[in-house]
Amino acid sequence: MNFLAHPENAAGQPHLLKDHLRSVGALARQFAETANPLLAEPAQRAGLLHDFGKYRDEFQAYLREERESSLETHHAVYGAASLPYTFFLLNGDMELNKNRQIFVNKMF
Repeated sequence: MNFLAHPENAAGQPHLLKDHLRSVGALARQFAETANPLLAEPAQRAGLLHDFGKYRDEFQAYLREERESSLETHHAVYGAASLPYTFFLLNGDMELNKNRQIFVNKMF
């Protein structure tokens, strides 16, 4: 399944969530490196995680106009709730845990 970040644009092109998260992560890192290089890696992680709640089936159905807006389609709530777990997935040397690496590769 291709997870979307936003509805298709006027040209009918999808905005894939993994591309959106990578792009925001890279931009956040770039901005942070300019301001304070020590914040570059945490900023990149924050960018990668900022819309993590959009991976929920309910939000994807909402983007495809298969359901109405509801508490279950508010991606920010679910993204924030998953933050401790998703931050763990991106923390440290990803080579240490093969299952963690496979999950991160699929998401991003």
